[in-house]
Amino acid sequence: MGSGNQESIAPSNSSTGSRLITSLVAPAVKLWLRSQVEAATEITVRLDGRDREILAGRLPQAQINAESVVYQGLHLSHLNLQATNIAVNLGQVLRGKPLRLLQPIPVSAELKLFAPDLAASLAAPLLAPALADFLAPLLALWGRPVTFEQPQATLAGGQLILSGAIEQQPVQLCLGLELVDPQTLQLCNPQWLNQAGEPIAQGSSVLLPLGEDVAINSLSIKPEGLQCTGTLLVRP
Repeated sequence: MGSGNQESIAPSNSSTGSRLITSLVAPAVKLWLRSQVEAATEITVRLDGRDREILAGRLPQAQINAESVVYQGLHLSHLNLQATNIAVNLGQVLRGKPLRLLQPIPVSAELKLFAPDLAASLAAPLLAPALADFLAPLLALWGRPVTFEQPQATLAGGQLILSGAIEQQPVQLCLGLELVDPQTLQLCNPQWLNQAGEPIAQGSSVLLPLGEDVAINSLSIKPEGLQCTGTLLVRP
């Protein structure tokens, strides 16, 4: 991370705080966080636990807050993570090795993406392949090989809007985003509009499986951004 980033470690209150947390485990968590993201600002880590628990290789509770996170090209304005009963390689950390998870852990997550985040994330490794697969049948509606050039994302009226050009003509692709179940999102009623906002072609809704390691509890789309809460399984 750049020198402008702000990072802090907040141990728990004095009744449950641990000297190991402040002197050893917390810095190890900072290093681990740095290895997981490309950029982040104002990172705050709160760890709870007693020395005897930490010495046994268990971190009872951890909470991480970060702003302006970039993960594999995916931009997030805000990220909050909470996890409990975390097994780590404390013995190796004591010998100067990097922190490592020993078991998969469920993590409660809350994230917020604002419109600029969506625009910056379209080319992210996490999104680009899925976006290309999604666009392929919609571009086929034109009846000839075409390319959707320089798509930019905005949010309006509870919809995701991709604005770009096809054959040098400005177009928009409007679609809804709904949560079908915790493991499945649906891109609803995708529709091409011309520069005047008139419908050109209508596509079919598409289901997006999220995988067994992700469970979304809530999804909210507002003009200013997208907010999501859920759980994910973080594997070693």
